[in-house]
Amino acid sequence: MEDGVEHLWYAGFDGDVWSVVYASRASGDAEWTRAVYPGSDRARPVIQSRGGNFDANGAYRPVVFRDELGVYRVLYTGQDGLRPRVGLAEGLTADRLYRVSRAPSVGDVVEFSTIAGDENDEEAIPLEQAVDGFQQTLGLGVSSMVVDEERGFLYASSRFASYIYAFDIRDDSDTLSGDDKVNELEAVLVANTDVGATAFRGLFIPDGTDLLYALNSEPESVMIFDLAAVEDRTVARAERDAVIGVLPAPREERDAGGRTTAYIGPSGITQADHLLFVANFNANSVSVYDLRLGAFGELVYEIRNVGENPHALSVSPDGSLLVVANMIGEVRRDVVSSTLTLIDLDPVSPTYLQIVGWIVNQ
Repeated sequence: MEDGVEHLWYAGFDGDVWSVVYASRASGDAEWTRAVYPGSDRARPVIQSRGGNFDANGAYRPVVFRDELGVYRVLYTGQDGLRPRVGLAEGLTADRLYRVSRAPSVGDVVEFSTIAGDENDEEAIPLEQAVDGFQQTLGLGVSSMVVDEERGFLYASSRFASYIYAFDIRDDSDTLSGDDKVNELEAVLVANTDVGATAFRGLFIPDGTDLLYALNSEPESVMIFDLAAVEDRTVARAERDAVIGVLPAPREERDAGGRTTAYIGPSGITQADHLLFVANFNANSVSVYDLRLGAFGELVYEIRNVGENPHALSVSPDGSLLVVANMIGEVRRDVVSSTLTLIDLDPVSPTYLQIVGWIVNQ
């Protein structure tokens, strides 16, 4: 009881799934009043199962207390298939509760499977194929794709393989070449290095070039592939000399911020004018390369402490800001708040290539 009001949190079953429901009454009253949806008398769950969460198949057995700050904290059971799990929800009012999510940690497993095509019989391109001059492609772990509209190809990377897939996605049957092969594997661009060069995670084609920049975690680097090696052929083949250059990236065996064992190097890439920006997941930084220097660019600056685990980059429409998406962002009391970091791209600004703002998801 609080301020003359009695609270009741309980598990309710609607014939399909269990949810946590709330009701209240004034002290001494005989009847309880349930939380309902606005404009109706239908009971409203305060914690409801949600697909993709640990309580996807039901929420029940709530245990509620109020902390020293006046926040309602609820421990409850979430049903995940056949496995019950303990969850936490919080709220400033008794009838408005929100899940408290935690960052994935070592030992967490997310599994899914896919099948070729769909119910509309749309075409799918198989990734596991035999290639001339190469062993069978793995077909697993696709991590990034980029479309080359000028040449009519689609390039795809894998975080498990030491090569890049090149697919022909343009129908050239009505051209002089007469090539009627479309939506098929055209080539495999092999990164033939001593260490294997696995874990590709990002692809990018700089404006006005015949080059593909591919982010690699083993070793941490930006590998440059020659797209002139990809030609329309009747049979897919392996191109073993496609890598023509390498740019260095920060090497971090462990996460520079959070105490994790995630082993991810460069993970996001984009361009603004003559500068190429690469997000370094474990190093919590953004590398800046000047494409005007050297044959393929040179590292000229590193923007540090951009946030926990930067993984994606984008330039604002007016070109004035670089936006960095941080996967973990801020962690306070085991609560994760993903962040966007704003970096100044105005070359005449006193804060050029510096962090000028943050957007926090709270």
